[in-house]
Amino acid sequence: MKLLFVIDEGFDIEFLTFSNFIDNLNRINFINFDFLLIEENSNEIEKLRDIQKLSFIFKTIYIQKTFTSNDILEKINNYKDEYSSFLFDDYKMILKGKLLKPLEHQWKQPLNLIATNLLNLEIKSELSKLTKEDVDKTNEKIEYALSKVSKSLSNMNNVFSNSSEKSEFIIDDCFEKILEFIYPQMQKHNISLKKSDSLKSQTFYSFENEFCLLLLNIIYIFVQDLIEIQTNNKKFEISMSCEENKIKISLNKELSQLDLIKKYSFEFLVVKYLINKLSLPYEMIWDKERTIVELICK
Repeated sequence: MKLLFVIDEGFDIEFLTFSNFIDNLNRINFINFDFLLIEENSNEIEKLRDIQKLSFIFKTIYIQKTFTSNDILEKINNYKDEYSSFLFDDYKMILKGKLLKPLEHQWKQPLNLIATNLLNLEIKSELSKLTKEDVDKTNEKIEYALSKVSKSLSNMNNVFSNSSEKSEFIIDDCFEKILEFIYPQMQKHNISLKKSDSLKSQTFYSFENEFCLLLLNIIYIFVQDLIEIQTNNKKFEISMSCEENKIKISLNKELSQLDLIKKYSFEFLVVKYLINKLSLPYEMIWDKERTIVELICK
């Protein structure tokens, strides 16, 4: 039995035997593919149906043993309308909710600061000790706290909004924007961050908000999985760098891609949609007990 992975654009086809497919489940970058074509009337089909953890990544199309390229295109076109109606916005909102939950405590701090300062003003007023200087200082503190919350909410909304057009932006600025939402969790669980200066000089012409959301998704998946498996004896580090237009997000732990896909299905669906929209080559590789995601910004 042969499996065919067909990318939606053109005839980029990869052939695998069933045994190779099973043996390499954790090494195949599934989110790069849109369709899975398999031959009908095979004893192996039932085994494939048992791999439910992959079912959301691509459409499965069953074909006859004798087929032509036109047969493949016809079957893909039959799915085209349904596939293009992918509920990206719904998945995006689910992810936004997941990200907001850990930030509750972070945003409570400036709100508590506002409440405390207003209470102090009220007490001084009742004691007839309130001065204009007290009001001015309190006003400055409240404005600072409000601006901090407002900036965070604005950044969050921007990241989750669709860009109106392509623009040129610095990749490091995108990392800085999204780390605001994920770094507090990293600090809490003692996950260190290493960011290369090479990111400051690397620019990319594309949809900025979507690119930020893609980076956020990838780092979020890494952080959540590290939190789940974290032990007192192991210190984890996430590093970010850029070499020859290739962005690398890596961590000092070899994670199972198949397990990640299974646990973070919504996140990977968003990643899949975004790499298609941005036309970014994506690859997850493993090197010396490190897990590395590479994005090529052409």
